[in-house]
Amino acid sequence: MIATFDNTWNSVEWVIAEMIDEPRILEKAASELDFLVGKDRPVQESDLVHLTCIKACVKEALRSGGA
Repeated sequence: MIATFDNTWNSVEWVIAEMIDEPRILEKAASELDFLVGKDRPVQESDLVHLTCIKACVKEALRSGGA
């Protein structure tokens, strides 16, 4: 159980690090998040349908193996 939790966080950290290396993609994802969700509330599961850029980043991370 702990290894699974650790691997998930490692994957999230890896995705964020890769996005930092690509400022254009990071800016696009941040803009999408600010526009669709806003800064005043946390992301909800119902928001995920509309976050196409962020979903693409996650799918690419999973496709390429991540951490």
